[in-house]
Amino acid sequence: IGRIQLLRSYLDKVRDMVKPGCPEEVLKAALSAMASVSDVLTTMAAPAYRTEY
Repeated sequence: IGRIQLLRSYLDKVRDMVKPGCPEEVLKAALSAMASVSDVLTTMAAPAYRTEY
């Protein structure tokens, strides 16, 4: 499996598990994890980050 396909597989799993009516703990965990991933990727995409490494 390519990396993009693997990423899509993980996103599909999250999409399948986090739906209206899912347990609050599942929603909280998904929100926390996705926010962290978003923050990391935003930082890595910033011009200052790319010029340092």
